[in-house]
Amino acid sequence: MDYMLEREKVAVDEVVFDGSQEQPVDMDISLPDYCPDIQRILKCQIYPRVTARSIMGDRLMLDGNFTVKVFYLDPDAACVRCCESGDSYSAEIALKQPADNARVLASPRVEYINCRATSPRKLDIHGAFSLCARVIRQGQSELVSNIAGDDVEQLKSTAAVNQPVGFAQQQFSVDEVLELGQG
Repeated sequence: MDYMLEREKVAVDEVVFDGSQEQPVDMDISLPDYCPDIQRILKCQIYPRVTARSIMGDRLMLDGNFTVKVFYLDPDAACVRCCESGDSYSAEIALKQPADNARVLASPRVEYINCRATSPRKLDIHGAFSLCARVIRQGQSELVSNIAGDDVEQLKSTAAVNQPVGFAQQQFSVDEVLELGQG
């Protein structure tokens, strides 16, 4: 007895890469002439961001930049000062297989940042941040949707299948200005 199977194609996501790569930060910052000398460093922060993501064959390319902010006291210890400096980076992550037309989710995560004053006008910055990435490729799989035959009993169930039509990821900043009271 021959039975005819009817098949349907459905969209299936396959995770090609899910991991992270550490990006080192090594900088020497010289204060501009209009900034006062450093008496004491209060805080050092790094703000990395991913600006471009692309896949070429079996390589994931991530480009971006980072800003380092250092808060310090001036020699009179009368005022908190801030010094900013930035740089760009480019990272390449090897994938196990080519992933053309895949979706890339990428975000940075700060690991650590250390800052020390080598002189009253120079700062030495060391740190790292991780680039967390997930590459998802959409494929297709066949499922049996029906079987033709009079002596065949079928138990059918309905399953919802999502197929992404568009995908976007954009980083943005939110700033807030706070008024500090006297005292």
